[in-house]
Amino acid sequence: MDDDAIRGAAAMLYRYLFVRACFREGKLPETSYGVPASDQSLEYEMRRGKWVFGEVVVDLEKSPVLANDGGDPDFFDAVMGDDKAIEMSEDELAKLRGYVLEEADFPFRPNPADC
Repeated sequence: MDDDAIRGAAAMLYRYLFVRACFREGKLPETSYGVPASDQSLEYEMRRGKWVFGEVVVDLEKSPVLANDGGDPDFFDAVMGDDKAIEMSEDELAKLRGYVLEEADFPFRPNPADC
């Protein structure tokens, strides 16, 4: 497996899990070792063959690498491009997608740790 592909997938997954936790009033899942999810901990698990995190499936053969979210399919659909999947303005959705899919700055709060 390509190191950069796994590292990039872990970073995208973390950004998605982070915004899902913020906007759906949830929390970040823990890894199988009980460590809170971070891009590093997710990468570690992917290198050991784990591809499902908090019901989000990662598939390195897809683009983007996030395949689906069984826990919140509407939020997943919204992030992946469906403007009607959740109640959020098109501008906010565009900013959210930019953060998750394109590594743009976190657009909604001055301190993402507040989520």
